[in-house]
Amino acid sequence: MLMSIQVKGFVNANIYAEFKPIKKADSMVVVGNRILYIGKQETVEFLTKKLNGEIIDLKGKTIIPGFIDSHIHLDSLAIFLNSLDLKGTKSIDELKNKLKEYYEKNKDLSFIYGRGWDQENLGRWPNKYDLDEVIKDKPVFLERICGHVGVVNSKLLDNLEKNEFVKNDGIILEKGLQEVRKMIKYSEEEMIKFFQNLFNYLLSFGITSCGFVSCDIFSYNILKKMNEKGLLPLRIRVYLNYNSLEYIKNNKIDPSGNDFLKVLGIKIFTDGSLGARTAALTKPYNDDKENKGILLYKKEELVKIIKEINSLKLQLAIHAIGDEAIDVVLNSFKEFRKDIERFRHRIEHASVIREEQIEEISKLKLCVCVQPHFIKSDWWVLKRLGEERAKWIYPIKSMINKNLKIGFSTDAPVEPVNPFETIYVAIKRENPDLLKYTEEEKISLEEALYYYTYGSSYLIFEEGNLGNLRTGKMADFIVLDKDPFKVSLEEIKNIKVLMTFVGGEMKYKA
Repeated sequence: MLMSIQVKGFVNANIYAEFKPIKKADSMVVVGNRILYIGKQETVEFLTKKLNGEIIDLKGKTIIPGFIDSHIHLDSLAIFLNSLDLKGTKSIDELKNKLKEYYEKNKDLSFIYGRGWDQENLGRWPNKYDLDEVIKDKPVFLERICGHVGVVNSKLLDNLEKNEFVKNDGIILEKGLQEVRKMIKYSEEEMIKFFQNLFNYLLSFGITSCGFVSCDIFSYNILKKMNEKGLLPLRIRVYLNYNSLEYIKNNKIDPSGNDFLKVLGIKIFTDGSLGARTAALTKPYNDDKENKGILLYKKEELVKIIKEINSLKLQLAIHAIGDEAIDVVLNSFKEFRKDIERFRHRIEHASVIREEQIEEISKLKLCVCVQPHFIKSDWWVLKRLGEERAKWIYPIKSMINKNLKIGFSTDAPVEPVNPFETIYVAIKRENPDLLKYTEEEKISLEEALYYYTYGSSYLIFEEGNLGNLRTGKMADFIVLDKDPFKVSLEEIKNIKVLMTFVGGEMKYKA
């Protein structure tokens, strides 16, 4: 029976099997989708020949475990890769020019969607009048890079009810965005194509597993069909949006899944973003003295949600960026201490977090999913929060020192999906203004790689199968063009993935 399974012996390699502590080998045997042995080349050659397997000489190339992005928006990223990219736009005029050029090339589209602008770069907030100058006869929706605020033209705005989240100038905030997103319609066939392109894109960066947050039923059903046909080349762990809860209650979704697709839990939001000044803070924004952000749930409401999620034996992923939102989350979870570790409930982001809150998370044994690339993208964050709160901003090393269960991610399409860009930012802490106050929050390369592999595997209940390269574990690994431990810090962000293996099968080759 064993002989009918594919056997591969990878030899003459520079293998980092795990990172905390670092463990190395030069060869390994993969039988089927799992690692049979990892260690010395002569043993690998002997076993591979005995099992009539294939010897693959990697000629000294570096192997590391596959990356696990534990918080990514697959649907938004798939659409973003096929939409108007506004990242890096430096002015309102440039935004209008990009919109015009995109429209000229895509006049067949009935809905114009783009994402990636930042008012800090544009010089001011865009509005409906800016968009109307370019397109009047079709609906236009351009999201800010954070996904917590957007702008629409008059054609689209006229179909929305004005309220605190839908402004007369075309600015749409938080809950208002849900109504706008419902208007972005793609067929199942289009989304399958988008997803297939996206998966190849992710594999090219060495991402072998991910946590798909805020997944809707439409996207889940598409992924389920793709999985049934064997069309998922990487592992996806799903966190459905809160609106999908009724489907689970009515047994319309089977959470068990398989190695490639599983429903783990529910994602909810307790506040917004720092960029939109909607993250909930205990004290006002330094650059907006009358504003403390938007708190989306009170404690009693959140307690009710946690109780409901626990009863369904699901994991809860709670978006909480501001320290006020984190206070509400922690105070709510105190009533469920015995359930937290069992369900591995997660705080997403924890961007502005006080020292005593880190202590409380450690006591409660909550998991935390962080996005180190925010440090670079939020270059304005010190101005927004002020020097007195500087040490509370993305304190990743402090979380590590308190032994928090941490996973790394990108929140893509908010941040670039390339793990080596994220790792570079985490090590360098690439924000000169913030670095002056938080030098001690830099982390090591070993730590960055650990939390992008094993750390993230724990968050998605897969530390027994993924996260490092050990006997019996899934053979999810990547081959690199350079050894990250043998290059300069500046070279790390430019490391390329040559091959990506998932379950022992090569899913990508450069």
